[in-house]
Amino acid sequence: MVHVTRGGDGPLLVLLHGLGATGSVWRGVAESWPGSWMAVDLPGHGRSAALERYSFGALAAAVAAVVPGGPVAVLGHSLGGVVALTLASGWFGVDVRAAGGVGVKLRWTAEELARAASLAARPARVFGTRAEASAWAGKLAGVPLEDGVVEVGGSGESVGTGGSAGVGRSAEAVGSGGTAGSGGTVEAAGSGGTGGAGGTGGTVKLGGSGESGGSGGWRAALDSGAFGVGAPDVAGLLAVAKAPVFLAAGETDHMCPPEHLRAAQPSGIVLPGVGHNAHVEQPASIKPVLDRLHAALVG
Repeated sequence: MVHVTRGGDGPLLVLLHGLGATGSVWRGVAESWPGSWMAVDLPGHGRSAALERYSFGALAAAVAAVVPGGPVAVLGHSLGGVVALTLASGWFGVDVRAAGGVGVKLRWTAEELARAASLAARPARVFGTRAEASAWAGKLAGVPLEDGVVEVGGSGESVGTGGSAGVGRSAEAVGSGGTAGSGGTVEAAGSGGTGGAGGTGGTVKLGGSGESGGSGGWRAALDSGAFGVGAPDVAGLLAVAKAPVFLAAGETDHMCPPEHLRAAQPSGIVLPGVGHNAHVEQPASIKPVLDRLHAALVG
């Protein structure tokens, strides 16, 4: 299951967030789009189910399954930007008329890829309170999140109201200070704490017995396996795109510095006064990208 939020009326913009975030980070941008929009929780994020294995193609296929027929523009941030470019290939049956990528990391070192693979194999951290888990989820995403946590019990059964828990891997609480065993299970570090109020908005509760101290805990909704998606072939995706592609990055984006952006696409748009999360820092800064997408979509 892939969770989407919709709004507006008119030409459709599909919004794809970055690693660790949720579709809610696009709220400020969506309000300024002159048409309809749909913000997607990518698989393994927010209220969307996890994948057994993450690749850009698998993410694109999951998104394609929820995009309605007809022409669309697609705008993604970071990981979501790569998925947007992947959809622009035409391989997944979506009628993409324009695609945008903001803050896409274009150069990866072997050390960075090894670190990402290590993170993908780690069990999730479980906290005693929702506030602690929310702070950790925001740290993983690089932006504050209102809907980035799930409540964890012992059985791994999703019983919440917000849709699928997006766990995929088992949600096992293993007691005080224990280890979870194989990668992908949830490790309950510490004594468990209180579960808090469950199952509203973006919070999904995982019920069952066997949690540490009988009270469970909270964790980031992000499936750690998503860290293992790997490095994108952006040059290849640009070469096969069947629609105009607009790359952009904040002028202080450490993940996609302007010189990397312009090397990949000489016409790349440098957004003044913002960093990696331009769409959250200053939603209005994305306007040059939105203008180009809209013109290509309706023109």
